[in-house]
Amino acid sequence: MASKTLYYKQAQLHEDISTRTLQSMLVSAFKKRNVAMTRRQEVDSDGKSFRLIHYHSSYKGFLVGEMLEYIPDHKQPMILLDETADTIDLQTYNPAETGANSQFVQSILYFGIKNNHVVIGQSASLKALQFESYLNWILHETQMLTGEQFLALVDQPPLDKRKKIAATAGITFTAPLNFEANEQSNDGTETLSTPSHKKESSRSNVTSVTLKPKGEMFQAIKNFLPKEFAFPSEINVEDFAANRGLILKQANACLSEPHFCSAAVTEPAGLV
Repeated sequence: MASKTLYYKQAQLHEDISTRTLQSMLVSAFKKRNVAMTRRQEVDSDGKSFRLIHYHSSYKGFLVGEMLEYIPDHKQPMILLDETADTIDLQTYNPAETGANSQFVQSILYFGIKNNHVVIGQSASLKALQFESYLNWILHETQMLTGEQFLALVDQPPLDKRKKIAATAGITFTAPLNFEANEQSNDGTETLSTPSHKKESSRSNVTSVTLKPKGEMFQAIKNFLPKEFAFPSEINVEDFAANRGLILKQANACLSEPHFCSAAVTEPAGLV
């Protein structure tokens, strides 16, 4: 028994058009482009591939339809089955041989839309990303979207997971914190040292040491935070005692308010 997996997406619209739904905009777009071939999108600039919604209808409150992709004059291999033959012949057919203006269909995507809820049946080459691209194209072509307005088809976690996310106050990242030391000597010279760099000379002439946080996790957290948040570039040893057991802790309470992100360098339990 054949089966097909359906995927659920939610259409998120640009804030300027959030009062409208994807379903209502598509219905209006189809009225403007009521001839199927006027809904044909040229996928590449050299006209080698096209996509279009060739069929749409209303069914139990849903807007349903099919989007297909074809390559003009693309030849299709076919076999002629013979129950008595030792070998099966493979032949290639040109779409022109099947009738005027005929083309072989490369792929089909099925969809159902209710307001901003989208269900799609994907194929090998037509997936949610290609459908999203086509929707933005047809809505711009029919002036349902203008300028920089856009829509995105986004995944939605299962209901039980969404309840857990909604109750989450924040996220904490922890990782070992590495330092690069900058030593200032009384003769004015500066020396960089890391845990892998052991100095042979005496440190009796060192007057001050500053520590620079480093490491892949430290950089990743910096990239995660908003631009308005600034980490200190250096830490003076007189104000902060270096310890290999120190942990970088990013307490992220910015799920809805990014500018409230905070970070701290803390010591593990038991350290003084």
